[in-house]
Formats: sequence, C-alpha cells, structure tokens
Amino acid sequence: MAQFVFTNGYVLLNAVDLSNHATRIKVEDDVDLVDKTAMGNVGKARLGGLRDWSMEFELQQDFVGGSVDATLSALMGTSFSVEVRPTNGARSATNPARVGVGLLDALPVLDGAVGELAKIRFTVRGADGAALQRLIA
Repeated sequence: MAQFVFTNGYVLLNAVDLSNHATRIKVEDDVDLVDKTAMGNVGKARLGGLRDWSMEFELQQDFVGGSVDATLSALMGTSFSVEVRPTNGARSATNPARVGVGLLDALPVLDGAVGELAKIRFTVRGADGAALQRLIA
C-alpha cells in the first residue's frame, strides 16, 4: 500500500469490531525524552526513556446491545485489548496493526447538537507498562 485515502480503518476493542461506527482514528506512540545534559555540553543531550501510547477514536454513537455504548460502558476502568489497522484487511507488511492493552478512563456518553449525527470521542491509553506493538502477521 502506498499513499491512500483513509476510508476503511479497522477498530477492535476487547474483541468487538467497531469499525463500521468509526469516523476518526488517531494513534500516537511516544517515548519520554530524559535529559542527560552535563557540565561541558554545549547543547542538550537526551536519552529515550519510557514508552507510552494512546489511541483517540471518534465513533457514531449506538445504544443497541453489543454495539458502541454497551461495549465501551463495560470497559470503563478495566484493561482490555485494542487493535487498529489502516484497513480492515488482514495484517501484513502493508497493513500493519498497532496492538496493545489499553485503559478507558473517561467516556462521553453523548456529544452533539440538534440536527447532527450523534458521535462520541474518547481516548484509550496504554495500561500494562508495555510498548505498543506493531504486528504484520
């Protein structure tokens, strides 16, 4: 896959595929920069420290059993598996998955104005002290 228009992302939260409700997916993989500057340095010196990650989602709200609200409400405050891919195709070198164990600490149940499609935006943060995995198989 080369450049592409993002139209078919894959979202799996706690083994529930919510891709067909997703309108936005954002994945951030971070590392702390630890300052190791010492006397005699003429510029900042740094080391890579602890890894961290987060995934931000915007989903069309749905109160049907087994869908968005039921799935996310059950996940509040608990660790769960999360997987995101650029497309809903199988994991591959050109469709790598980002996989981790996340935690949901806040859930907006409704967010919208009259005449708008009901959507919610929330963030899943890394929960188990492990780095976000990049899997191709």
